[in-house]
Amino acid sequence: ILAFANAGLEVGMEKTHWTSSCSCAEELVVQGVVIPWSPNITYVGTVLEFGAHDARALQYRLGQAMSKFATWAPLLRSKWLPLADRFKAFKTALCTSATWLSSTWHLTVAQESHLRSWAARLAARVVGITRYPNEEMGQFWRRLHREGHKLLLRFDADPMRLYRAHVIWRA
Repeated sequence: ILAFANAGLEVGMEKTHWTSSCSCAEELVVQGVVIPWSPNITYVGTVLEFGAHDARALQYRLGQAMSKFATWAPLLRSKWLPLADRFKAFKTALCTSATWLSSTWHLTVAQESHLRSWAARLAARVVGITRYPNEEMGQFWRRLHREGHKLLLRFDADPMRLYRAHVIWRA
């Protein structure tokens, strides 16, 4: 990792592990810095990000959570199941999937807002909020988010709480 840092690259994730099963004689030279050859590199995480933010990791996890939503949608949207039970499943399946390995993230304020907004939209879909006949699209989106945020608070299903718990655990 020191060689990467000397070459101008940063590895900012705590769950990034570089391991080698044997020592080889080959070397890699990057801008004058010699990096010993490693036949096996183990990366524990989702997306290796060499920048100062984790936007790609967040987008990847949200994509995985949307896949889980598609799988669990019949249960989450069913009217026969009490709303509290649906939000327990929402928190267990979707919020956990979205924040998986989030202890490695360093989100910006805008990315945190994006995560909250994403969760509010899905929460609104769980209860089946639909557009009124004469409602403009902008009004519908604002109402969708407003109601979704209320539901997240009411049922303690905010994914930011899980993310913050991971951050506190990391510290």
